[in-house]
Amino acid sequence: MSLRPPLKIVSPEHLPRDRIDLHSDGEWLREVVRPVLDPSSRTDPSTAIAAVRLALDRIGPGSDAPTTVPGSAEQNVVDAVFGIHRVAGHGVEPVARAVLAGCLRLLGEVLETGTEIEPSAWRRLNSGLDTILRFLIQEDRGGAVVAGVASVPADLRADDAAIRRWFRGHHVFFAMIQGLVVILNCFTEDMKRRDWTVAGETLDRATTVLWGSEAALRFTADFQAGSYLRVIRPLLVPPAAPGVASGLHLRDHYYLMRMLRTLRPVFRSLPPQLVDHHEAFRAAVDGTYASHRYICERFVGDDRSSLLAGDRSRRSAVSVLEQFRRYRLADVSPSAGDENDPGVYWHD
Repeated sequence: MSLRPPLKIVSPEHLPRDRIDLHSDGEWLREVVRPVLDPSSRTDPSTAIAAVRLALDRIGPGSDAPTTVPGSAEQNVVDAVFGIHRVAGHGVEPVARAVLAGCLRLLGEVLETGTEIEPSAWRRLNSGLDTILRFLIQEDRGGAVVAGVASVPADLRADDAAIRRWFRGHHVFFAMIQGLVVILNCFTEDMKRRDWTVAGETLDRATTVLWGSEAALRFTADFQAGSYLRVIRPLLVPPAAPGVASGLHLRDHYYLMRMLRTLRPVFRSLPPQLVDHHEAFRAAVDGTYASHRYICERFVGDDRSSLLAGDRSRRSAVSVLEQFRRYRLADVSPSAGDENDPGVYWHD
């Protein structure tokens, strides 16, 4: 596989909005996805890869027609640098295809170069992906059956391995964000129907996916720290890139942040039945940003400027992430937060 394989995904505006959309592909998609989740297909990475490839073959390559939803200049840069092809499409099939593609990249990386992330993080990552797939086909929530973790060979220290891990790992993360958007769309509909039991279950699934995305970030950064400044960061800025390619400019991330802001009134007026579910969700939001900050500190320290701010900025990357963390926690807080939040983007 290439160091930066393309990933076809739809624009977040075209993701399923409710459970009616999830039923659009019906039993056919369930029959395609079920074998991937079967314990017999999860005994080791090679067996799991074979099951995922079969599912992708059955779904087919999907549309190559470009989406009609325009992105901002910054968002288009991220798509270009990370190999994201925004294609036309609606319904659950394109999401399932993207998540399965993320699974294939994850398992391929583990088989090829292994991973040093903790076993608990590996379980969270697999649980997050499994939860999305089960939700897309509307099956009961089940425990993840985790394929065995390969040992770590020496080439994990190579720059090529770092580049491959960075881009493939981000594809896993991006696919998980799309799955999270779908689940939160359904949570919003559950709340409108005042179906507290189902809403709690849906929010729990969103929490599991958030913790999975936290682990995906750790997996993405699972290589020698020196490789980031030496070979990866130069690929994310001019002249190698057409602009600054910060993952925070990903249009799916931007869409998710807007969703959380829209849900502020919901989180601040929850019925008692949902308080514990909400506290767990808020902890997962906090944990995901804490993981992002940890990775940033590991690669660039606590004083290097953010990609968003530029090398001349006095604001460090860590301080920018901490600002995002405060704003996102305010979005999901049961009490009023910082109403001066400028949004997803921070400007120097």
